[in-house]
Amino acid sequence: MKMMSIGHYILGGLAVWLPFCCEASPVTFELWADKEECFYVIIPESTCTISYYFAVQHDDKNSFEVNYKVLGPNDRKTALVERTRIKQGEWEYKAKDSGEYAFCFTGSSKSNKIIDIEIDYSCETHVGSIPDKNSRPLRKGSEDTDTLFLHEKLKDSLDKIERQLSTLQQNMKYYKVRNSRSHHTVESTAKSADIFSLYCIGITLLMGVSQLFIVRLLFKNTRILPA
Repeated sequence: MKMMSIGHYILGGLAVWLPFCCEASPVTFELWADKEECFYVIIPESTCTISYYFAVQHDDKNSFEVNYKVLGPNDRKTALVERTRIKQGEWEYKAKDSGEYAFCFTGSSKSNKIIDIEIDYSCETHVGSIPDKNSRPLRKGSEDTDTLFLHEKLKDSLDKIERQLSTLQQNMKYYKVRNSRSHHTVESTAKSADIFSLYCIGITLLMGVSQLFIVRLLFKNTRILPA
C-alpha cells in the first residue's frame, strides 16, 4: 500500500510538472503517408496570441510538402486556418475564443515525413496599480527621473536584443532545414547515380554477350562453298 501511495504521488507530481516543462518546446514527429497527426494546445483567454512554427526535415521521396489546418474550440468542422502544399512556415494570430485548439497535419504525397513543430501562446495581462497618496510628480533632473529614464532605456535595449535573437533563431532554423533538405537531396542523387551506373554496366554486358552470341551464330551457319 505504501508503494502504491508513493507511485500515485510521483505520477501526480509528473502530471503537474510536465505541462510547465514542455510548454513551447519543439517536437519532432513522423507523419505517415495518408495519415493525419494532430497536436492540441489549451488557450486560457481569448486575448492570447498563438504562434506556431513547423518545417519538414525529411521525406522518403524528396517531397517536402504537407497540408495543415487549425481548428478552433467551438467548431471542429470549419478550419480557422488551412494551407496546402507547404514546406515550412511561421505564423502568429490572435485567438478568438479560449479553449482547446487543434493543429492537424496530413502528407501531400504517399511517403513518410519527419516534421519539426513548435506551438506557443502569450497572453496580455493588465495589472492595475493604486497611486500612493504621498506620491508627488517627478521633477525634471531629479534622481528618480534619471533612474526611470535609464530603466526605460535598458528595457528598450533588452527588447531590441530579444528581437534580434528571435530573428537569429528563426534564421538558424531556416538554414538548418535547408541544409537538411540539401543533404538529403545529394544523398538521393548519389544513390540514383549509383543505380544508373549499375544499370548502364548491365546493359553494356548484355550487349557484349548478345554480340558474341550473334557472331558465333553467324560463323556457325556459314558454309564453305567448294572451289
